[in-house]
Amino acid sequence: TAILTAGASGKRYALPHATIHMHPAGGGAQGYTEDVRIAYREQERLQTQLFHLVGKHTGHDWREIEEFFRRDRFMNAVEAKEYGLVDDVLGDTDDIVILDSDELKVRTIQETNSSKNGKG
Repeated sequence: TAILTAGASGKRYALPHATIHMHPAGGGAQGYTEDVRIAYREQERLQTQLFHLVGKHTGHDWREIEEFFRRDRFMNAVEAKEYGLVDDVLGDTDDIVILDSDELKVRTIQETNSSKNGKG
Protein backbone atom coordinates (compact mmCIF):
# COMPACT_ATOMS: atom_id res chain seq x y z
CA THR A 1 0.00 0.00 0.00
CA ALA A 2 2.85 2.39 0.78
CA ILE A 3 4.40 1.96 -2.67
CA LEU A 4 1.02 2.30 -4.41
CA THR A 5 0.03 5.41 -2.45
CA ALA A 6 3.41 7.12 -2.76
CA GLY A 7 3.34 6.94 -6.56
CA ALA A 8 3.36 10.05 -8.73
CA SER A 9 0.29 12.16 -8.02
CA GLY A 10 -2.32 11.72 -10.74
CA LYS A 11 -0.73 8.46 -11.91
CA ARG A 12 -1.73 6.06 -9.13
CA TYR A 13 -4.02 3.53 -10.78
CA ALA A 14 -5.87 0.38 -9.79
CA LEU A 15 -7.55 -2.15 -12.02
CA PRO A 16 -11.28 -2.66 -11.38
CA HIS A 17 -10.94 -5.98 -9.58
CA ALA A 18 -7.87 -5.10 -7.54
CA THR A 19 -7.88 -5.55 -3.78
CA ILE A 20 -5.83 -3.11 -1.74
CA HIS A 21 -4.76 -4.51 1.64
CA MET A 22 -3.48 -2.22 4.38
CA HIS A 23 -2.44 -3.51 7.77
CA PRO A 24 -0.43 -2.46 10.79
CA ALA A 25 3.22 -3.40 11.01
CA GLY A 26 3.75 -6.93 12.20
CA GLY A 27 6.62 -9.09 13.21
CA GLY A 28 8.17 -10.86 16.08
CA ALA A 29 11.26 -10.74 18.19
CA GLN A 30 12.99 -13.07 20.54
CA GLY A 31 16.16 -13.05 22.51
CA TYR A 32 17.44 -10.80 25.24
CA THR A 33 14.93 -8.42 26.80
CA GLU A 34 16.68 -5.30 25.55
CA ASP A 35 16.86 -6.70 22.01
CA VAL A 36 13.10 -7.36 22.10
CA ARG A 37 12.54 -3.76 23.28
CA ILE A 38 14.69 -2.45 20.43
CA ALA A 39 12.78 -4.55 17.89
CA TYR A 40 9.45 -3.33 19.31
CA ARG A 41 10.52 0.33 19.10
CA GLU A 42 11.61 -0.20 15.51
CA GLN A 43 8.21 -1.72 14.65
CA GLU A 44 6.52 1.32 16.21
CA ARG A 45 8.81 3.69 14.28
CA LEU A 46 8.16 1.93 10.98
CA GLN A 47 4.42 1.88 11.55
CA THR A 48 4.32 5.59 12.44
CA GLN A 49 6.44 6.38 9.38
CA LEU A 50 3.99 4.41 7.22
CA PHE A 51 1.01 6.30 8.66
CA HIS A 52 2.74 9.65 7.98
CA LEU A 53 3.59 8.57 4.42
CA VAL A 54 0.05 7.40 3.64
CA GLY A 55 -1.36 10.56 5.24
CA LYS A 56 0.90 12.78 3.16
CA HIS A 57 -0.25 11.18 -0.09
CA THR A 58 -3.96 10.87 0.74
CA GLY A 59 -4.58 14.17 2.51
CA HIS A 60 -5.57 12.45 5.76
CA ASP A 61 -4.01 13.22 9.14
CA TRP A 62 -1.61 10.47 10.25
CA ARG A 63 -3.64 9.84 13.41
CA GLU A 64 -6.73 9.28 11.27
CA ILE A 65 -4.71 6.81 9.19
CA GLU A 66 -3.58 5.09 12.39
CA GLU A 67 -7.18 4.65 13.56
CA PHE A 68 -8.47 3.59 10.13
CA PHE A 69 -5.78 0.95 9.72
CA ARG A 70 -5.64 -0.29 13.33
CA ARG A 71 -6.63 -3.73 11.99
CA ASP A 72 -6.34 -5.32 8.56
CA ARG A 73 -8.31 -3.35 5.99
CA PHE A 74 -9.24 -4.64 2.55
CA MET A 75 -10.59 -2.22 -0.07
CA ASN A 76 -11.75 -2.66 -3.61
CA ALA A 77 -10.46 -0.25 -6.25
CA VAL A 78 -13.40 2.16 -5.88
CA GLU A 79 -13.02 2.33 -2.09
CA ALA A 80 -9.26 2.91 -2.47
CA LYS A 81 -9.98 5.80 -4.84
CA GLU A 82 -12.56 7.28 -2.47
CA TYR A 83 -10.03 7.12 0.38
CA GLY A 84 -7.30 8.71 -1.75
CA LEU A 85 -4.96 5.73 -2.03
CA VAL A 86 -5.26 5.74 -5.84
CA ASP A 87 -6.20 8.45 -8.33
CA ASP A 88 -8.22 6.44 -10.81
CA VAL A 89 -9.65 3.02 -11.55
CA LEU A 90 -8.82 1.82 -15.05
CA GLY A 91 -11.89 0.18 -16.53
CA ASP A 92 -15.53 -0.58 -15.84
CA THR A 93 -16.42 -0.85 -12.16
CA ASP A 94 -20.10 -1.78 -12.43
CA ASP A 95 -19.54 -5.47 -11.71
CA ILE A 96 -17.22 -5.07 -8.72
CA VAL A 97 -18.57 -7.24 -5.92
CA ILE A 98 -18.59 -5.70 -2.45
CA LEU A 99 -19.70 -6.87 0.96
CA ASP A 100 -22.16 -4.49 2.56
CA SER A 101 -20.98 -4.94 6.14
CA ASP A 102 -24.08 -3.27 7.60
CA GLU A 103 -26.41 -5.77 5.94
CA LEU A 104 -23.88 -8.61 5.52
CA LYS A 105 -25.00 -8.76 1.94
CA VAL A 106 -22.99 -9.10 -1.26
CA ARG A 107 -23.87 -6.70 -4.06
CA THR A 108 -22.22 -5.00 -7.01
CA ILE A 109 -21.00 -1.41 -7.12
CA GLN A 110 -23.75 -0.68 -9.66
CA GLU A 111 -26.45 -1.99 -7.28
CA THR A 112 -24.98 0.03 -4.41
CA ASN A 113 -24.92 3.23 -6.46
CA SER A 114 -28.50 2.64 -7.65
CA SER A 115 -29.78 2.25 -4.09
CA LYS A 116 -27.90 5.40 -2.98
CA ASN A 117 -29.53 7.36 -5.80
CA GLY A 118 -33.02 6.05 -4.99
CA LYS A 119 -33.15 3.81 -8.06
CA GLY A 120 -33.01 0.45 -6.34
